[in-house]
Amino acid sequence: MPSPKNRWTRCHCLTGGGVLAGRLRPKVAESLSSALTKAGVACRLGLRKRTARAPVQVRRHRNNYNNLPLCVTVMLRSNEIQTRVLVSNSPSGKLRPFVDSIDIQASSHGAPWDDALAVEQVSLNPAEMEHCYISRTTIVQPLSSCHTNVTRLGDIGHSDKDLTKDVIHIDPSGSLTGARWSEALDVLFLMPSESMFERVLREMRNPPSKIELTRSSFVQDRQIQQIGLAILAECKSGFPTGRLFGESLAMALTARLINHYSTSQLNLPTSNHGLPTWRLRRVTDYIEENIGAELGLENLAAVAEFSEYHFSRMFKLRTGLTPHGYVTERRIARAKELLTRSQMSIKEISALLGFGDQAHMTTVFKRCTGTTPKKFREQAQYP
Repeated sequence: MPSPKNRWTRCHCLTGGGVLAGRLRPKVAESLSSALTKAGVACRLGLRKRTARAPVQVRRHRNNYNNLPLCVTVMLRSNEIQTRVLVSNSPSGKLRPFVDSIDIQASSHGAPWDDALAVEQVSLNPAEMEHCYISRTTIVQPLSSCHTNVTRLGDIGHSDKDLTKDVIHIDPSGSLTGARWSEALDVLFLMPSESMFERVLREMRNPPSKIELTRSSFVQDRQIQQIGLAILAECKSGFPTGRLFGESLAMALTARLINHYSTSQLNLPTSNHGLPTWRLRRVTDYIEENIGAELGLENLAAVAEFSEYHFSRMFKLRTGLTPHGYVTERRIARAKELLTRSQMSIKEISALLGFGDQAHMTTVFKRCTGTTPKKFREQAQYP
């Protein structure tokens, strides 16, 4: 048994945003625990082995306490996150969660694209959300694999009842809404931001001052469902793909709402022409020079001197790939070069090329090439 002064203690500090875990010497751990407890943060001290939990991000620092190495792990805990599906009893009333008991399974809190699209997957017990006003435009996508009866409450005295399988519901910001369900439900909420609506509306030649969406119930929209499932998978894996992927899905989702669920016929402009050659070259050069950076749709569109929505469509017409798909393809090509010609570790390559971590690079690499980076390197060295 190691002596007390040399023993390392693992400190788990449960906070509103996550878990802080560090390997500390006992006196340091006790001091940290005491300070956090006084601040109202629940702490737990003890020797325990580190267990694998996802999503986990590891950052290494050096603290100022005797220059001892400190390893800190930050981990989001969805059950500590507050829901952003908020309602009020009147149009200008105090906001509150839409139901009393909410078990959040996944969330976009901390995602690099969270300012464009907020996402929550929740498990709900049987309950009723009484007539109330929703604070932001929300797409409700039931995830239950079985048929569950749900009653959607609209205007006072009016309701719709149907099955939840393979449907979505749309509640515009400020609309009167409500629902009743008699069985447990898993539900995905998709909430595009007001700024995302403004960015899409700028595409129109004569944009209205404000978009008005139609409240819709039990709608079958395969495109929105696919976007929802794709962004949910990104949330569950810890947002490894980055801002460009989430922003692109948010843009597509918002454009879909405006084109198909608005009170007026607001058709976004279309084009059968791809990016001009000189603009495309400017964008691809920028991508090559910043291949490891956090690339966003907004800055790529700015390089091309086009609006975001128009740029995405024209880029795909010219290259056959979405901006995110193209960036991924170039990162994999660069990874192949480094795996073949350099002595860099796979972990170093993944960090250099902007992958979330080594595991994310391995997943993407195998999906694109059919083999793992390790096997690719071995085959390149010993053909």
